[in-house]
Amino acid sequence: MEDKKLNRKKNVTLADIAKIVGVGSMTVSRAFRTPEKVSAELREQIEKVALELGYQIPIHNQSEHKTGLMLIYASDYLSYSQLFLALKKLLTAANIDFIIDASITNSNEEYNKLLTLALLKPEFVILSSAPHNGETVTLLKNLNIPVIEILSQTPVPIDINIGISQQKTIYELTCEHIKQGYSQICFISENHENWKSKQQIIGWQRAMINYGLNPDKTLSLTEDFSYTKASSLLPEILLRWPTTELILCGNMHMVNALICEAFRRKIKIPEVLSIASIGSHDLAQSLYPSISSADIPLIELAEDIFKVIKQSINGIAIEQKVMITEATIHLRQSSCVNKKDRFKQNDWI
Repeated sequence: MEDKKLNRKKNVTLADIAKIVGVGSMTVSRAFRTPEKVSAELREQIEKVALELGYQIPIHNQSEHKTGLMLIYASDYLSYSQLFLALKKLLTAANIDFIIDASITNSNEEYNKLLTLALLKPEFVILSSAPHNGETVTLLKNLNIPVIEILSQTPVPIDINIGISQQKTIYELTCEHIKQGYSQICFISENHENWKSKQQIIGWQRAMINYGLNPDKTLSLTEDFSYTKASSLLPEILLRWPTTELILCGNMHMVNALICEAFRRKIKIPEVLSIASIGSHDLAQSLYPSISSADIPLIELAEDIFKVIKQSINGIAIEQKVMITEATIHLRQSSCVNKKDRFKQNDWI
């Protein structure tokens, strides 16, 4: 009960923190002002309680630059590195410093890293659009700074949401290929337990059911992504469903792994097997064969995120809290039903 009462207080004091930690107010003050005089273990405990209560920890010798945090899931950074490079360029040019951690794999890890990095008193936080645990949401509200969830549409944004609808994008990509004559379609993703993958699977299954096709041909990795693990999905697909015509992928690095494995097995794309994915225009064009994809406008997304950051740190109210961008479907070499169609102009969009 004591903790709950303290969490509701508007003005948290050193005494409040000291009471929970079990030390004196002077010890708490010392931990903030002369941290070298307090043990690392005790200091970490004090700082954690302070952040969870929403206490504004004083930080000395701060840079004149504005600073932000980016805590991004590793799979998102790998799939959309072009966006982060563009955003980095924009932020650097605007003299806005940022710290990026692109190694997040789950919500608990996200919370622990946020708790540590929040001590830097960032001006904004950028997160992958994914379910966050209750501790993360509480901590972000206590920080009282702009929170921008990016890449995917989320049902209940913490603050600002910029991205695409994963469900709608895969639905439209699937429908487009069904219209092209495909019926034996399989969907693969990184992990069925991943929130983004779940949204994609729902979209794919909706399209398959709407056209009266089998919605059960889906596989995913059970562990973190690696090219070896991803490439092993191809022989499993061919063993389970030997009549498969098209494999739809949740991201482009899954495509990379499949293409390499197909070439190794001398499976011709698209003559024997076709592939399509959510991805970016540049990456889809750079592979051979070029990949049919739902192209996400990553540069435009980076510019939208940058505009929101600039407005937020300058105290300008954000009127549009949810910005959903449409992906554009392009059919390229990797999913031409007929060999003679491979070099039509549409393949090179």
